[in-house]
Amino acid sequence: MLIANLTTNFGNHSVLVRGIKDIGGFLKMRETCLNGMAAKDWMEADAGEILARVFSINLRDEVSLTVGERRIKVRVVGVFRSQTQCDAELIVPLETANTLAGDNATLSLIEFC
Repeated sequence: MLIANLTTNFGNHSVLVRGIKDIGGFLKMRETCLNGMAAKDWMEADAGEILARVFSINLRDEVSLTVGERRIKVRVVGVFRSQTQCDAELIVPLETANTLAGDNATLSLIEFC
């Protein structure tokens, strides 16, 4: 997990970004309700419903994530409800999180499902 600056059409916000190797499996394990699909490509992301509602993020929106000097644009391909803290997070493929972090020492959690 890392903290990134999220840029949407409505401004900039600090958000938690969770990098997951198998997003589909992670969401299934959490028994989420998913509108859209699980992100598979490094340029895709899934938004928790709280995050999406608060920052007016919709399916197919393109958002930018910035950590330090690293910036990546991702397309939101799913909005999910898990009834956990994940609902306030953006979930991206592990490759995307590693690219944003620059080195794995910045990541704060490894979780296996």
